[in-house]
Order: sequence, then structure tokens, then C-alpha cells
Amino acid sequence: MAASSDMERKGFLSGKKGKFLLLPILILFLLAVGLTTYFLLYQGAWAGLTGSEQGGKEGNASRKASENSGLGPTIELDNFVVNITDGERTRYLKTGITLEAMDKKTKKEIEQRKPQIRDAILFLSSNKNFRELRDLQGKKQLQADLQHKINSILQKGKVKRIFFTEFVVQ
Repeated sequence: MAASSDMERKGFLSGKKGKFLLLPILILFLLAVGLTTYFLLYQGAWAGLTGSEQGGKEGNASRKASENSGLGPTIELDNFVVNITDGERTRYLKTGITLEAMDKKTKKEIEQRKPQIRDAILFLSSNKNFRELRDLQGKKQLQADLQHKINSILQKGKVKRIFFTEFVVQ
């Protein structure tokens, strides 16, 4: 009781000061409810929570993205060990590469052209130097170069992605 009479004396629970304290709390509460409602109804989150198709275009876009993220047929190539330069020193690059084909026909074509593809990978990767391959950007550039070269070798299909399953520079 002593604590409550202390608060009444300071004006927290009585009179105009109590109303002024209650008003900002009520506004914040209504704002939170309104934002939550907007998010659930208009941003497609409600459809995701209930599993219904109310999401509209956004639901279709997320479904297409999940379908495209599926892994296509893959071809694992043997490991590669190539010499790379680092000034006057010779260094080695050891990589494991897996190719993702567009479809089964492309996978078959890759299998048939494996010697040409291995040759292209060896020449492209041995042209790189240590400074180019030590950071993420250099590795991504090597991936892009390899994909472009391999796709130029293939006549019917294309390689969707190239994965480094092993990457060691020594």
C-alpha cells in the first residue's frame, strides 16, 4: 500500500498525468497492431503462415525460385592439379570441380566431351596466378571463365553452374 500511495502522490496514477502516460502507450500498441496486420495481409506473410494461395504474385515468385534452385544433373570431374605462378616461385592449385547441366541430354554431351572440357580447365586454371586465386573474387572469376569456356565447347546444351568441391593453393 505504501508504494501505491507514493505513486499517487507523485501523480503517476491520478489525474491528468496518468492520462498523458497512458496515451503514448495506447498509440504504440495500436501502431504495433496496425503494422502487424499490414505485414500479414498485404505482404503475403499470412499465405505463408497458413499455406494458402493468398500470396498472389509473390507466392508464385517464391515457388518459381524454389523450383529453379533445384539441382540439375551433375557431373563430377576428377581432381585437377596445375602449376600457377607467384613471381619467381611456382605454386600448385588443386581443384575438384562438379558441373551442373541444364538437362540429361546436356549431361550426356558433357560426358562425351570430357577430354575437351578437362583440357580447357587445365589451360584456363594454369594461366592464373596466386594473387588472382587467393581471394573470393578471383575464385568467382575463375568459375565464370570456366563456365564460359565450357559452354563454348558444348554444342547442344549449357552448363548452369560450376561448383568447386575442393580448392587448395599451395
